[in-house]
Amino acid sequence: MDAADRAELDELRRRVFGAAGEHDPSALARLERLEQAVRDERLRAAEPSAVAPADEPPPDRASAPVRGARRPARTRRHLPTIIVAVAIAALVAAELLADVFRLQPVELSETTVPQAYAATRSRDGVELLELPVADDGSAPSLSREDEPPPFPSSGTITWSREIAVLYGWQVWIGGGDGLLQPDQCIVVARGRRAFGRCTAAALRAGGSLAAVIGYDDIDPGERPPGMRPGQSIAFWWSRDGVHVILTGSPPP
Repeated sequence: MDAADRAELDELRRRVFGAAGEHDPSALARLERLEQAVRDERLRAAEPSAVAPADEPPPDRASAPVRGARRPARTRRHLPTIIVAVAIAALVAAELLADVFRLQPVELSETTVPQAYAATRSRDGVELLELPVADDGSAPSLSREDEPPPFPSSGTITWSREIAVLYGWQVWIGGGDGLLQPDQCIVVARGRRAFGRCTAAALRAGGSLAAVIGYDDIDPGERPPGMRPGQSIAFWWSRDGVHVILTGSPPP
């Protein structure tokens, strides 16, 4: 971001967040793009450098087999012990594999500003339902103990809440301390995949705080009736709740 962009960003912040509280859609959209550029610059600067793996130690020659040595004969009385050991090793391996799967990072795809606006401002969009969420983020939560997915915030997430499971995807909202101002976020997650977006709380009503999933992201048995290839579903957190919108014209 050059000096001209930074000067424009300062001016838009003064107009939108100042006492006048300007809400011109074009100004809000431009401010959101500049804020995203600042967040991207800061995130790139904060990325840790790759660490080279340590060299493996040389093999222990003392443990190498000696040529000509004979292995002790195994008798049948050792078979039960061997079977038990194999069974225990299999159980341990299964637990280790489960832990590895749980520790695999979730692949988070951030919904871009154009994608969010295209979904929430589409003329052919059809609202499927609305999830009640108060302006401060309070909402009915599911009584589950699922680990929250990652949120694409520029700072630290201080709270998160799962509010629904729709079309096979968990719907999460959250908020926290962004690098520049408080963030609010919405993320939909399933397994090791997630889609979502975070933005300044003041910009939420403008249509940019949405998570969008496509036709191929939903299992056939979970898709809403009438959904066609080329369409998508947007989860838009607005002033009065989370609107679930079927958008995008299917091919003829």
